[in-house]
This record gives sequence, structure tokens and C-alpha cells, in this order.
Amino acid sequence: MNSMGVPLTQKREPRLCFLQPSLDLCNRRLWISATGFPDLSLPLDNTTNQKRDIEAEICNSKVCGEKVSGMDCGKKVNDWISLVLNQSGLKMIRILPNSKRKQKQGSTALSLANDSQYLLVTSGSLLQLAGDLETKGISYQSDSAEEDEEKSEDNCIQKSARNLLRRFRPNFLVSEWIPYEEENWDQIQIASFIFKSGGPCSRCGTICLDQKTGQRSSEPLLTLAARRNGNPKFGIHLHTLNSEIENSQSTISIGDTVTIVQKIQPNSSITHLKLNVKPQESIKTSSSSYSSLLRQNQRLISDID
Repeated sequence: MNSMGVPLTQKREPRLCFLQPSLDLCNRRLWISATGFPDLSLPLDNTTNQKRDIEAEICNSKVCGEKVSGMDCGKKVNDWISLVLNQSGLKMIRILPNSKRKQKQGSTALSLANDSQYLLVTSGSLLQLAGDLETKGISYQSDSAEEDEEKSEDNCIQKSARNLLRRFRPNFLVSEWIPYEEENWDQIQIASFIFKSGGPCSRCGTICLDQKTGQRSSEPLLTLAARRNGNPKFGIHLHTLNSEIENSQSTISIGDTVTIVQKIQPNSSITHLKLNVKPQESIKTSSSSYSSLLRQNQRLISDID
């Protein structure tokens, strides 16, 4: 948040896309890196020697008017972020464990996310959008010669889809090949966890921000809106139904089966799919049609978070 207490998002500060977080779960640390600056490390857990509690109002369209109690992460962190973003008076706020903020539709606990705990997209939807853009002569292939050499067997649409994924920043990518079929899912199971759909995610101009360069354009929002009859929805919101998930020792891994427990159309048959993406890990799939798209994406997934 800035010195006026207004939270920063990529809409307001596009240079936020240059901050690359990573988690060290063994040592319970969050690392944030930015090109040209030393890495920043801070504890994942709340500590008693943190700064005073503060209260800040979240001022974006999704949670405007709601107040959250947070903790200032300290001068070292604040000075680092202010330096990297070239703005004085910035602060990083950690939400308190006893925060009472809930989803507007339902009782699921939220931290500082707009609408839901998790976001899921499917390969079919991603590839269709990349194909639509390709027909307009728009490609999101990597500008990195190193990345292009590693993925030399991919076609243009596959390369564009892989790089488009950075803009949508999902938690999960599932190998469902029918575009937008995920919008027909009501409940899914991954490992021992049950998730309920919160409906499609309405997209805004943030997806027009290049996560590598910080440059804005009108795409892919225009093409997505045209494909979706003026309503640019992409991916679905998810929240957990089993409340013990936060204390569970179970994990979700790449390659886990995703079971469609219940569809919005009740006559649809139950389907078993493969989970391809878990944050901070690479993508894998057994599909012969798109296997090259869903391989060797360690850097890609790191960029999503």
C-alpha cells in the first residue's frame, strides 16, 4: 500500500509484475526478487516482534469498502519495495490470522484476494484463445532465444498459449481439451480435497499487461471479449469445501487426477482429468496432442505467482 493507505495492484502500478516471489517451505521464508536488486527474504509466519498493527482499506472494485487488519512487515521490507518501485512511503502488509473477511457469495475465508481462494484454467480454453489471437496475427511467443530453443518443437499457438498463461496467473491448469468446459463444473476433487466452483472469472485490463516487460496493450482482452460475446470470462473461481484443508498434511501434486464430482448440468457424466499445474512446480501431461505445451515449464510457473 502507498503512503495514503491505498493498496497497489498491477492496474495502478504495472512494475509490480517485476517482483518475483518464491517460497522456501522448509525454512518458512518468502523470497522476493527483482532484477538489479538484492533478494528480499521475510518469514512466512507471524512473529511477535513485528511492527504495530495497522488497519487499511482495500480500494479496488472487488473488495472496496472492506477493511482488513494487518501488520506492517517492517522498515527493511518497506524500504526495499519503495526502492524497487521508485515510490516513497510504500508498505507491505501481512493480514492477521484472525481476519474475518469472507467471500461475498458464501462463508469461505479470504485474505487479500479479490474473489476466491483459487483460480483454475484449462488447456483447451488457453489453446483456443491463443489460436484466436494467431488468426489476427497476434503472437505471444517468447522473446527469449533460450526459451524458444528449449521449446523448438512447439508450434506458434503452443508457444503463445504457454506465455499467455503468465497473464492469467492461475493456481491450477487442468488438461481438459474442450474450451470453457470448466464453467460446467460445480464440484471437483483433487487428492483428498473437495473444491466448489465460484463461477467464471470476469477478466479486466490486467491481462493486457505483459508480465515480462510491464507494457500494456489492448490484447488479449479484445479477442477474449469477442469470443465470449462481450463478456470476457476466463477460468473459474474455486474454494474448498472441507474446512480442515489448512491443517491437512495432504498435498496436491502434478499429475493428480481431477475428478468432476458434480456438474452444473446434472445429467453430464463424471469425468476424470489430470492436474497439470501446482504453483512453483512444472507442467506434465500424458496427452499426445499437446504434450510439448505442457512440459518443462518450471520458469513459467514461477512467473505466475
